[in-house]
Amino acid sequence: MKGNTNASCDQCEGGTSVQEWGGSAGKDWSYKPKSGGIKEIFIIHGGVIHSVAFKHDDSDNASKFGGNGGTRTDKVAIDFPSEFLTGISGSYESDGVKSLKFYTNRTQYGPFGTESGTPFSFRADSGVITGFHGRADSSLNAIGVYVKPTCTVFTIAQMEPHGERDFSFLPPTLGPWGTINGGGKWDDGVFSAVKQVQVHVRRDTAGVGAISAVRFEYQKSVGGEFLSPLHGEPSEDIVNKIEINGPSEFLIGIEGYYGPIEGNGNVDVIRSLTFHTNKGKYGPMGTEIGTYFNSMNSSEGKVVGFHGTSDAYLGAIGVHTEYNILRFNLDP
Repeated sequence: MKGNTNASCDQCEGGTSVQEWGGSAGKDWSYKPKSGGIKEIFIIHGGVIHSVAFKHDDSDNASKFGGNGGTRTDKVAIDFPSEFLTGISGSYESDGVKSLKFYTNRTQYGPFGTESGTPFSFRADSGVITGFHGRADSSLNAIGVYVKPTCTVFTIAQMEPHGERDFSFLPPTLGPWGTINGGGKWDDGVFSAVKQVQVHVRRDTAGVGAISAVRFEYQKSVGGEFLSPLHGEPSEDIVNKIEINGPSEFLIGIEGYYGPIEGNGNVDVIRSLTFHTNKGKYGPMGTEIGTYFNSMNSSEGKVVGFHGTSDAYLGAIGVHTEYNILRFNLDP
């Protein structure tokens, strides 16, 4: 590893209480677990959100806020620590919260309830939602969130390597970026290393490209290789092949662009991809146009798998990444 990988949090200590959205009635409530991350959310609703309940990683009991009404209960299961809350949106009227939607680093859940009234939305840029607060009586009158910077929740500590590098999870799953709900979802899983990358690029008559498919060859931890299915449709235009010379070379991240392409129903697809290793970069492949994304941060990790969506094109892509050591710090 290069340098010291201890996360620096000098400018991001403590948590932040974000405003409440909803009506003004009801009694105050707060859910702020001292340890473990939020792993389950229950939404009980009918014409309004009657109540919400939360369960965190270190508890088998749910904490409920609101009344006893409601005709339907929906459950959000969060695979903490590889998955964690990053956002919330919904709508409210004077009588309380009408609908809710929750966002994680992997996907979104909802909407739950009836989407009417005044909309609201919050995304925790470079942060993690670690708790909730609000007001409630016979229904959920208002809801807000507690947010902590990622560096205070997931602290990376360096470990001296013994032979091969020792890795555990930071969080391991990042993304996907692109069309999350379009096309078929795929997930290759987690392996020891990525050996080869194939990138199919399809160009239109003007020469503008998009990624039509990807395929990966992985090194198994018990020996042998695994060749993934082709994610997307093959291209007759350009096929790029990247050979990663492990174990001295390994993938540390990806970057690229996504956006709509003509003839694909105005649905976002991956327009460009660049792959970074500890020794250099490969790409860009495709056309760098649209919304930029980047899986890399200040800590050197190792990409050990990919996930995403695909149809006629590569709709979205994300990575499974291993880091040194994960330590949780959710104390207030």
